[in-house]
This record gives sequence, structure tokens and C-alpha cells, in this order.
Amino acid sequence: MRLTPRGTAEWECALMFVGEDWNGGHGSPFTGTVDGFILITTALEALHRHLESWLGGSLDELVSSCLDASFELAGPGQMLGFRFGPIQEVIAECGKPVVSIGFSIGALSGKFHIVTDPSCLALFAEGLGHALNGDEHQRRRMG
Repeated sequence: MRLTPRGTAEWECALMFVGEDWNGGHGSPFTGTVDGFILITTALEALHRHLESWLGGSLDELVSSCLDASFELAGPGQMLGFRFGPIQEVIAECGKPVVSIGFSIGALSGKFHIVTDPSCLALFAEGLGHALNGDEHQRRRMG
């Protein structure tokens, strides 16, 4: 995600997709960007607090089920949702949370799932925190 502030209550967002097959090279890499999302500051802050709370717990608390939650980040007329939790068609190991990202902007919509780990989520949370706190360099690109 690339975030640019639009005042104190909203952010412009570009959602960037970079895909690589980490499972034996059976798929072709891809990239894509969708610009034009308007995200709500309070929703981004709630996502950040949730990630920081989960990451700040003890090792026993870093189980995926403790992360389960959903966040709708976009303003009216758009959708950019992050959902943390198991998905029946996605195989994930214990401690490897599944993040589902759904989006809709204009006539374009989609959904994808990512199996992640605490270190990846920590990098995302750190970048999001820097953006929300005004760090210009980190605001440009997170995740």
C-alpha cells in the first residue's frame, strides 16, 4: 500500500500487488496497482492498534486465532477490507495467519488471500505506524 494524507481524516491509497509462486515455481510472477482508494484514518488506526496488540503479546498469544478480526478501511462508495482468519480453501500452518484482502473501486473488484507470518505483519504494522505518525519516507510504501 502507498498512502498519501488528504487531511487528518482521510488518506489516498494505491494498492499494489506483487505475486510470486513460493511453492516450486508453478506460477508466473505478476504485478499490478490500483490507485484511487480513499481510506479513513480511524479505520487505519484501528488496524494498526490490532496488529500491534497481537504482535506485542507473548509467544503463546501469537496463535492465529488471536488475530482474527475484520477491518473495512475505505470510505463510502469503495471497499478495501482486511480480514484476518482461516479460509477453508487456504492451507496455513499454526502461527501463519491468513489475511484476506477484498477490494472494490468503480467497476473493478477482487479478493485474494495471503498466508503470512508475524515478521511480515510486524513490517506492515511498522510501516503503517510510520505513515500514521507522519514519517514521509515510510508513508510512500508499506508492506
